[in-house]
Amino acid sequence: MTRRLLLTFGIFAISACASAPEANAPQDIAALGAIRDGYVKAFNAADANAIGALYTSDAIAMPGHNATLTGQAAIVAYNQGLFDHMTARIEITPDETRTMGNFGFDRGRYKLTMTPKAGGPAVSDEGRYIVMLEKGANGSWKVTRDIDNSSVAMPAPAPPPPAPAKGKPKPKGKGKGK
Repeated sequence: MTRRLLLTFGIFAISACASAPEANAPQDIAALGAIRDGYVKAFNAADANAIGALYTSDAIAMPGHNATLTGQAAIVAYNQGLFDHMTARIEITPDETRTMGNFGFDRGRYKLTMTPKAGGPAVSDEGRYIVMLEKGANGSWKVTRDIDNSSVAMPAPAPPPPAPAKGKPKPKGKGKGK
């Protein structure tokens, strides 16, 4: 009985170790870095299709100050619209890249400069991002979720109008012509 128990425990222990996904495998971390570098290269070349190719077909992107984009085609269209009207450059600085089996994320900061093609001053922005990635059955990584937000302070809203002066209310209906 003791032998059978030890054998059963040993099989379970080996199975548990064998099925645990590898975390932060060097080749996976490098693949996520290559996706990031590919994004920067495609963005700075104004290549919306190359950007779209980095995403899964059902990806969701949530660009700051814009509506949520669902699907690869929407992500391509959004970027093409940007590139049609702006000359844009982006710099990305990763702060954390991790993987666990077939999933990973990349978190960091960005600096963005956009100059209107029709003329006008350049607009600069900087902020934070987090990108979720998934390894497909063929072993290639693609972006599945993407969100960024600006860390540039927005102008303060106008102050509210002053409250009415407190005091004795004026009587209604009295006075000249009433």
